Amino acid sequence: MYVSATNGRLAELGVRVHAGAVRFDPGLLRAREFVESPHPFRFLDVDGCWQQLMVPAKGLAFTWCQVPIVYRLDESAEAGVTVTRDDGECQVLPEMALPADIARQVFRRSGRIRRIELVLNSRQLLSGQP
Repeated sequence: MYVSATNGRLAELGVRVHAGAVRFDPGLLRAREFVESPHPFRFLDVDGCWQQLMVPAKGLAFTWCQVPIVYRLDESAEAGVTVTRDDGECQVLPEMALPADIARQVFRRSGRIRRIELVLNSRQLLSGQP
């Protein structure tokens, strides 16, 4: 699924901002909203250039502040967030959240944060089933 991240849709996608930090709580999403097979996702990045990434099977992608966010369902993996920076460094975060310092870089469209990927399991979704 590819979505336009309007304010209402951001709430459905579980993006919550509080005190400068961002928490991801996709509890209003259903498993059927995720693609069944890999699909290309085209977006305009923070540099004003068109980019494309592959949304994996059981994935969903959207942009927020021109940063692509990919949700991926994986029942065998632990839920988590990985932030990819402009130098290729990947940072795995222990919670389903972005601390304020990382969120600030996203809000400012600094170009430092290039991608955010979340691994979810079906228990985190509305139906609670795969």
